[in-house]
Amino acid sequence: MYTYDGLFLEEILEQMWENESIWVDNQRTTYTEAGNNYPADRLEEGWDLVNWTNQRYSQYTYDVDWNEIEDYEQEWINGDWVNFETHFYTYDDGMMIERLTHRWETTRNWVNYHKQTMTYGTLDSEENTISPINDLLLTNYPNPFNPITTIYFSLNTEISENTELVIYNLKGQIIKKLAVSLSGVEGSASWNGTDNDNKPVSSGIYFYKLTTDNLEATKKMILMK
Repeated sequence: MYTYDGLFLEEILEQMWENESIWVDNQRTTYTEAGNNYPADRLEEGWDLVNWTNQRYSQYTYDVDWNEIEDYEQEWINGDWVNFETHFYTYDDGMMIERLTHRWETTRNWVNYHKQTMTYGTLDSEENTISPINDLLLTNYPNPFNPITTIYFSLNTEISENTELVIYNLKGQIIKKLAVSLSGVEGSASWNGTDNDNKPVSSGIYFYKLTTDNLEATKKMILMK
């Protein structure tokens, strides 16, 4: 269950179907907004049949272009928040090229733990075309993501009911058509990394294409598992 304030995703509530009769709360993730529909932090909680209990907390830092450059994670252990990991992101022309992870050791130091380097090719397909629409805002967060990302878009005029958002792979094949929520000049849709048959897709680069009555635009995103 997803709760929005306009285009900003405020809460994700997960429930389990128990005894073939009732939905029971399982996990809750809440966000506060930093601006531009991007979160300042995230709190993950679990349901212990009586109360919501803390599990993990994250804080996010962005550059002037709203690229995420750092996120800092803590875990809830024995009634206290304890350092867990910090992730640092490097970009080239708006695309992430490196993700460096530091992990907190028992020696009370941050140490190098993991590094990912991204190399991008080109998509030899008509689906790689991005229309030069100056009045279009089209973005998704988080990016990279696992398992869910939310795509946001806005125009300077009311958006047509015929608007479509479609996910493609690097071969230009359709992966999933998303259900779009529209509100005046704004719209959004969430993708959970599954195809049209609701089967999980593999990690990698995907494209999301926005099509309305008078424009189309395509952008990249990265699914990390």
